[in-house]
Parts: sequence; structure tokens; C-alpha cells
Amino acid sequence: MANAHLQAARETGEPAHFDAVSDAHDRMSQLIQDVLTLARGEEAITATESVSIQSVATEAWAAVETQGADLVMPATLPTADADPDRVRRLFENLFRNAVEHGRPGEQRGADDEQSATSHSQITVTVGPLEDGFYVADSGAGIPRGERDAVFTPGYTTATSGAGLGLAIVDRIVGAHSWELTLTTSAEGGARFEVRFHA
Repeated sequence: MANAHLQAARETGEPAHFDAVSDAHDRMSQLIQDVLTLARGEEAITATESVSIQSVATEAWAAVETQGADLVMPATLPTADADPDRVRRLFENLFRNAVEHGRPGEQRGADDEQSATSHSQITVTVGPLEDGFYVADSGAGIPRGERDAVFTPGYTTATSGAGLGLAIVDRIVGAHSWELTLTTSAEGGARFEVRFHA
């Protein structure tokens, strides 16, 4: 796909083809990072520092193509002794999951135009828990029967993607000896709860 767009870009000079090549490279880079994270296994985190969940989540949101989705986050969120790079990766993957898979209508086979407008309907909320934080979205949600499977490397319901994003989230949480719970948000979407003391 990237090669086809590169050839078209050379022939036409159209910026859209160059953008498609850039997007393909971004996806390849993300896939490589995900595979490396899985290959390292569930090693315990050794280098930690006091991490502001709010700061890391803000940085992660800025790094993800949100496509018109909205982020809601309170002024105060907890801090945690953690590896900031891995926690940032956790948020990036949860945000991508919400934006790419949480669209209302995606499961109804929406066409491209409907999918594009539905992005603006997605709201992602990061909020505090007594002993952690949660990330919830207003999207289509994850059926109860699939909630364990979504953390399995390679599992995906999308037509594209490697199915590694949520598996990485699970590994990062486990490496910190935290606890991860998947449930339903108040809006009917997905809600991922991370507790610092498993």
C-alpha cells in the first residue's frame, strides 16, 4: 500500500499520496514498538519515578491522531511510582482504541462518510479512582463475551491493525504489578480501570 502511494506521489505530486505514505510509516513504527514491547515479556518495572497521570495522559493525547474526538479530564489526577514512558504508551494505546474502534456505527457497517462524522461523537474521559485511574469512552463498547479476548495479542475486530494495542496495555499494567479491569462506561462505551495496588 505504501509503495503504491509512493509511486503515485512521484507521478502526480499530489500531497494526499505523500500523507498516505507518512501514515503507513507511522503505523509500521507503532507496530514495531508494540512487537518489541511484547517480546520483552512481563518483566517487572525497575526504573520508576513519581509520575503525574494527568501530565502523561495529556502528552499521550497530543501524540495520537484523535480525528475530532474530545478529551475530558479533571484538573487533578493521582500520581504513581511508574515508568513514565510505559505509562504514556498505555494511554496512547487506550486513546487509539477509543478513537479507532469505539466509533458508534462502526459495528453497524457505517460507510466512510458516517465513520468520519462519528469521530466527533466520541468523548474520551480520564478520571480518578480511589487507588488509580480510568479511561472511558462514549463509543460502541466491547461485548461482555469479548472482554478477555481483547487482551490477547493478535485479536482484533477491525479490518486493519495487528491487534496488539490492548495486549500492550495489559503487559504494561502487569509489569507495574497493577490491576486492569474492563467494564462498560456510563455512556455504553468501554471503560478501562487501572488500580495501583492489585
